[in-house]
Amino acid sequence: MKSANRYKENTMKNFNRYATFSLRAVLAATIVMFGIIRSNDYVSRATPSAFAAEQTGPGALQWRQTSGPEGANIISLLSNGSTLFAGTMISGVFRSTNQGESWTAINAGLSAPSVQSLVAVGQNIFAGTGGDVFRLIDQEERWVAVNTGLTETLVTALAVSGMNIFAATPGGVFRSSDQGESWTQVGAGLPPNASITSFAAVGPKLFAAAGGVFLSTDQGESWIAVNAGLTNLGVRELAVAGEKLFAGTFGGGVFVTDVEQ
Repeated sequence: MKSANRYKENTMKNFNRYATFSLRAVLAATIVMFGIIRSNDYVSRATPSAFAAEQTGPGALQWRQTSGPEGANIISLLSNGSTLFAGTMISGVFRSTNQGESWTAINAGLSAPSVQSLVAVGQNIFAGTGGDVFRLIDQEERWVAVNTGLTETLVTALAVSGMNIFAATPGGVFRSSDQGESWTQVGAGLPPNASITSFAAVGPKLFAAAGGVFLSTDQGESWIAVNAGLTNLGVRELAVAGEKLFAGTFGGGVFVTDVEQ
C-alpha cells in the first residue's frame, strides 16, 4: 500500500513539473509570437524560474499601473526626452509629458489608428501604421502622411540610423533622408518579398529580422545574412542592450551576439 501511495505521489510530482514547464513554454512562445519583446526593449536573459519567482529585498522592482491609456492595447512605445508616446492597436497614439501620470490622445490627421512603430529623428516623431507613415506636427498636435516614393504603405517596422529613417513594408525596405518627405527603396541582398518584423540600429550598423538576421553597413543599400550559430531562423524581434544584440525567435527562444558600435 505504501509503495502504491509513493508511486502516486511521484507521478503527481512529475505531472506538476511537466505542467509548469509546458506553461512556461507557452508563455515564452506567446511573448515572441505577439511581439511583446519589441525592437526598443531591453531583453533579459533570465532563467525559466524567473517566470515563477518574485524578486524581493533591496532593489526589487515594484511595478505600478499608470493612469492610462485606459483600455488601450499598446503595441509600440517611444521615449523622446521626457515625453512618452504609446502606439495602440486600434486607438492611435497617446502622449504623456509627466512620466505616465496622465495621457492625451493625439490623433488629428492620423487616418490609420493601428500604430506598429514609433521613432524619433531629433524632435520629429514618426509613426509607422497599418496604412501610411505619419509625421507629427508638434506645434499643431496633428499628424501628416509622408509617403512620397513608398509603393506599399503598410509599415511593419521603423528604424533610425543617423539622420536616415527606414521603413519596412511588404514591398521592401525604404529609406528617407529628408524627414520623410521622400522615400527610396533599398535592400539589395535581402530575400525576395522579405517580411521584416523588426529593425535594430547599432551605430552605423542596421540589423533586420527577416527569416534570420540581416546586416547593412551602408545605410540599407546592401544586406548580408549574419546567422552563424542561429539554429532558429524564425526571428521576430531584435533588441540592443549595450554591445549585445538579442534576437527573439518563434519557438526557439532568445539568441544573443556581441556587436561593436
